[in-house]
Amino acid sequence: MKFLHLVCTALVSLSTTFISDVSAKDALLTQGELVVTSDDLKFYVRERLGDQADLSKLDPARLEEAAFSIMTLKSLEASFAAHPVIEEEYLNWLAWNASIRAQMNVWLDRQVDQRMAETNWEPIALEYYLAHPEEYTSPETVDLRTLLLTTDGRTVEEAKKLASELAPKAIDAETFSEVILEHTEDEAAKAVKGEMYGVQRGQTVKPFEEVAFALTKPDEVSDPIVTRYGVHVIQLIAKHERVVYTFDEVSTAVTLKVKAQRRKQYETEVLRSARAKASQEVIINQKLFDQLVNSGASGPQD
Repeated sequence: MKFLHLVCTALVSLSTTFISDVSAKDALLTQGELVVTSDDLKFYVRERLGDQADLSKLDPARLEEAAFSIMTLKSLEASFAAHPVIEEEYLNWLAWNASIRAQMNVWLDRQVDQRMAETNWEPIALEYYLAHPEEYTSPETVDLRTLLLTTDGRTVEEAKKLASELAPKAIDAETFSEVILEHTEDEAAKAVKGEMYGVQRGQTVKPFEEVAFALTKPDEVSDPIVTRYGVHVIQLIAKHERVVYTFDEVSTAVTLKVKAQRRKQYETEVLRSARAKASQEVIINQKLFDQLVNSGASGPQD
């Protein structure tokens, strides 16, 4: 608990300046000559959560876990120093690559953030809204309870007659639910009292759909319907008409969507521009390049 207290109350206020000569107060974890410092933990969290990471708002247990992960890395570092597993030249290249990519990512974020801040989002969001009306329309749906009698061991007419007797037109919702529990031959439906919610056109067989969407009043009961599954009786629970949301109603959601799409576009454009600039007046040693390609070289080997 003393470690957690240190992390939660003291770490946030410590200087982020790199300390080469570690003093006792800067050591969060020690193991022999190995030390995990406050800066180690700050940079570890920053690398994973970004520059704006606020340690005071993070779970102390997760911070402690992170500190021990750093100690694991330092222990492995000592082992690799004694027994390298990658040759030094390639290791140096990996370090350079990681360093430049880390800087590039920060630079890219800043370039894109600037473009995002300069963008007028309302006309872009409106254009997307008008081009994708289906995304901002709630379809007509019905909520139902249904009784199913199969034609196994009985004729269709016998099933229709039995269905009419079990679920007459005047049956109320509570009684119909009891009938379903006792008599439906759809075992999956029995578990939910035959209730179906949010049914859209195209989700059920056509004869069933036509009758279901023809019902207009809550608790209205259909005549028996014949489908390839057997004989059904439907009771309407509720009907929900098709709704087209106005731009004002969905503008926030639309804007968030186009921002995510446009951010990716901006990232691509910035990187493409950087590549074009880096490719200007480049002289290629075609002979050496062809030799590498033809030799099948894949770079330094471990």
